[in-house]
Amino acid sequence: MVNLVGNAIKFTDQGEIGVSVNMESLAEDRVLLHFAVKDTGPGIPPDKQEMIFEAFRQADSSMSRRYGARVWD
Repeated sequence: MVNLVGNAIKFTDQGEIGVSVNMESLAEDRVLLHFAVKDTGPGIPPDKQEMIFEAFRQADSSMSRRYGARVWD
């Protein structure tokens, strides 16, 4: 989210930037949130979107354990 909002700010010279969050589902121990960033900037070319929005993977999971990072699935 930080990168998406930062890029929206960086590449939107004029117009507006909006950020929204909606709760998709709620369970006893989990909440699924849907975040969206909308701006009037030039956008991301379709051929680059898949690469940009790939799920993050930790190269070395031992780093996550050592520093206590949450691993998202």
